[in-house]
Amino acid sequence: MEQQIIFYSRQLNCRSPLGAIPEGQEIQLHLQLARRLGTLQASIVVLEDAQGSRKEYPLEWEGLEGAYDCYKGVIPSQPAGLYWYFFQMEGAEGRCYGGRQGREAVL
Repeated sequence: MEQQIIFYSRQLNCRSPLGAIPEGQEIQLHLQLARRLGTLQASIVVLEDAQGSRKEYPLEWEGLEGAYDCYKGVIPSQPAGLYWYFFQMEGAEGRCYGGRQGREAVL
């Protein structure tokens, strides 16, 4: 079965830079979503751990690679702290979310 979402947070082709980020630096993200999902819009949701704030940043469609839609986006620089993120996709059948399970991102 093909993966529905391809994103590996420890690979430079998906996330740059890797690891902990110094205050004032942005993060570049690239992910692929199975075309059969019918994604109309995708975004990355960032949660700040201490205050519980939530920010959403749109992902831009880059084109196709095989059976996948390719998206890119940026998490702008943030104040020092602990942050979590996940992907949110809107499609013809509603909203779905992608996050980490083990070493892979899953829906």
